[in-house]
Amino acid sequence: MINIERNKVNNVFLTLSEKQVFTGGTYTMRLVSNEDINIVKDMPLNNELSLNDGRYNLYDITEDVNEDLGNQIISLPNSSYDYRIYNNSGSTIEDSSVIVESGLVLVDFKNDVFISGSTYQPSNNNDDITFI
Repeated sequence: MINIERNKVNNVFLTLSEKQVFTGGTYTMRLVSNEDINIVKDMPLNNELSLNDGRYNLYDITEDVNEDLGNQIISLPNSSYDYRIYNNSGSTIEDSSVIVESGLVLVDFKNDVFISGSTYQPSNNNDDITFI
């Protein structure tokens, strides 16, 4: 599972190199909202930052309203998303692309929560959400 915090740069660790099919190919992350299947985003994973890409792949993914998918800046409405990472022989997802990783992305929306009749109160523990 990948946790994405809103309005921040998020370090995302993946294991793609050891599963690659196309040498010299590219990777694209496809996100599909679990609340609205019409929200589908394809984001190329271009800027790999790992110091040991044979062991892990590191990407900085920024969640921001000013989306620029080519630079790994994505705008995600509050939801959970299924993700699939495709290894492509070219630069986009094609019939020959192979899924090398899949899972769930959760967008951290603690600071954006409004529930009618309730007030959100952040606690000192980052893992707790308290409603009054």
